[in-house]
Amino acid sequence: MKKKWSTKKKVITAIIIIGVLSLAAAVLYIALKPEDPIVTQIAEIETGDITETFDTTAIVQSANQDVFEIFDGVTVKTVNVRVGDNVKKGDVLATFDTSSLNSLLNEKRSAYNTAQKAYNDYINGAKSASSQLDGISAQIATLNKEIANLEKQVNEEKAAKKEQTTKPVTKPETKPEEQVNEDDLKELREALKEVLGNNKMSDRIVDRLLSPESATAQMVDALQALVDSATIEMPSFDMSALDSMTSSVMSETEKLLIEKEIQLVQFKVQEGVLTTQSTDSLKSVYKTIADSARDSYTALSAQVDVLNAGWVAADNGFVREVNIKAGETVASSSSNAGQQLDVTSILASVTSGNYDVSKIVSAFTGQSQNGIVLEYYPLEATFEISKYDISKIYMDQKVTVTSADGKKYNATVNYISAVAETSGGGLDINALMGSGSAASNTLTAKVEIEKADRSVIIGMDVELSAALETKKNVTLVPVEAIQYDNESGYYVFKYNEDETIITKTSVLVGLFDGTNYEVVEGLEKGDKIVRAPSITMKDGQRVIPG
Repeated sequence: MKKKWSTKKKVITAIIIIGVLSLAAAVLYIALKPEDPIVTQIAEIETGDITETFDTTAIVQSANQDVFEIFDGVTVKTVNVRVGDNVKKGDVLATFDTSSLNSLLNEKRSAYNTAQKAYNDYINGAKSASSQLDGISAQIATLNKEIANLEKQVNEEKAAKKEQTTKPVTKPETKPEEQVNEDDLKELREALKEVLGNNKMSDRIVDRLLSPESATAQMVDALQALVDSATIEMPSFDMSALDSMTSSVMSETEKLLIEKEIQLVQFKVQEGVLTTQSTDSLKSVYKTIADSARDSYTALSAQVDVLNAGWVAADNGFVREVNIKAGETVASSSSNAGQQLDVTSILASVTSGNYDVSKIVSAFTGQSQNGIVLEYYPLEATFEISKYDISKIYMDQKVTVTSADGKKYNATVNYISAVAETSGGGLDINALMGSGSAASNTLTAKVEIEKADRSVIIGMDVELSAALETKKNVTLVPVEAIQYDNESGYYVFKYNEDETIITKTSVLVGLFDGTNYEVVEGLEKGDKIVRAPSITMKDGQRVIPG
């Protein structure tokens, strides 16, 4: 017999069943409920013309600068411009009183004349020395033969005298006041050798003059007097002054030998001097001095003429610097005004062999300073070309330059370097879009900006754009609609208006103008796409145009 459920159990069981069914229905509803559509902007594909551009930043530079220099001692009469002023060709910038430069100009003219005369004298001396050299060489050869013969006679005389002498020759006794100081004698020997050239011949001459027989106090004093009157450049002894002192200790043949040897020393010194002069070894130095003196004089003369006429703008431009004031007399901190140019000392330093060509040249340079600096139009802008864009930029190409305030100027490529250099990179739109690199070896290029005005500031950057290629009536897609991933490449989300869903669609892109891409494949005119997809959008998602 079946047991019947009570009414209470039936109610509880019914409630539980209903609850389970309700929960199951809720789960199924949540699982099968369609996703809420996303509200997004939809764009319709259109066709049109597109021009690809090369876009980058460039730094403005001066293509032509004019520096007006002013010399120490010049008085400024008037200054007619200020920094930043625009100037036109022919405008007078400043006027001056140059009367104080007349003495400096005369000094530089005199220095030039002196230096030019020294150069001419050196050239003439070299020619004369060359012609004299052959004669001196012949005399030296003759003297060498005479000296050889005399040395032979002297040796024979001494040998004969030695055979006739049975007793040793002793040095005559001298009075106490005639005693020779050994230190004085040594010093005299060294002095004689120095004058005679410190060689074997000088040793022989000194040994004969100061032999034990002839080294008396009177002889030493006489030789010291001759040393004091001689020069290294032209040693000369008057042997007649020594005749009375040497007659008892030196034969006539030996005295003649000494005279000939001293003559030979003199001729050898002359030969050395003439050889140096004839080789023109210092010709270039003398020429440098003369040319520097001439250039210094002509430069100052030209500057005086310019200052007398006043400074005048050679072209249209603007004022970069003004370093002078009306009424002032210019004087630099390193001024040498009033100091004369000592050309004589310069020439003397060359003659002595102690000279520095760079210092010689700088000695003729006058003191000056920048008075006014102008920047002339047209200005230039410098930029870098990456290896990806080398084929896009060429000489004489027309480009557009945009200044910081949005003003546009026409410009022309006027320089492309032949050698690439390492660059830190700059803001290049093409590089950011995948066609270039932000840091690589680059070529430096320049453009000349036409009709630039004060909106284009030297040292600041400008935007540069060059039109590269144009296509007409192509399919255009906004840049923000194009997406990219490694799996699909470039793609868009195409909108199905009937089903209100989006489809991930791969596209092949072409030209890019910074705003739109050319789509070569994947879309047609009239197709609708999501204008700016979010990162969470996915294929097949429902959207609502909004």
